[in-house]
Amino acid sequence: MEKKIAREPMLANRVTLRIHFAPLTDEELIPVRAQMHPILAATPERLLVAADTAYRHGVLRPWSHLLRWLMSLGSTPDNPPTKQQLEQALTLMAGRKIRL
Repeated sequence: MEKKIAREPMLANRVTLRIHFAPLTDEELIPVRAQMHPILAATPERLLVAADTAYRHGVLRPWSHLLRWLMSLGSTPDNPPTKQQLEQALTLMAGRKIRL
């Protein structure tokens, strides 16, 4: 990224701060997901870890998209998603079959 910015003098002149973001580990993601929404807090941790391993790979932003799909499939805090609902939501997002 630094090389790309350096090649464009007008851009390099305007970028005053660079922050590197890296995927989160499972240990970092578990409490964050629980705080994002009650549905994710109610979902068994093993399913969330499996979903992250299968598709999310430690990136936080797509969890909000997954949450919207889970809600459209009928998940609520009192009725958290099943393995099948997670697979269905991830499949819809990925455009290919995702198995947990």
